[in-house]
Amino acid sequence: MSKKQPTLAAEKGAEDLNPHDMNKSEASMKINELKNSQTKNPNATAGEPIQNPDSWSTGDDKATGKQTGYIAAMAREAGEKVETVGMGKTEASKVIGDLKAKTGM
Repeated sequence: MSKKQPTLAAEKGAEDLNPHDMNKSEASMKINELKNSQTKNPNATAGEPIQNPDSWSTGDDKATGKQTGYIAAMAREAGEKVETVGMGKTEASKVIGDLKAKTGM
């Protein structure tokens, strides 16, 4: 017998939610709200990458939009200007790590 996975509501501390009291639109909005809400531990960090960015097979590929957006937000917080044009995924990951250390984000 497999172990039952906790629901999103349980993970976010909203166990009293009753999905049967909502229509599809309300349920969809609540799901998005829960997904975007703070975790139970708002001080939790993402931690180190699971794999060393230097060993990524796609490391030379263009940095993703999420990476460049994250860099822009953290660079503003740090009072720095970081150029992301032409940046690869590996370099972006390293810049993110450096900015996380500087900003505590």
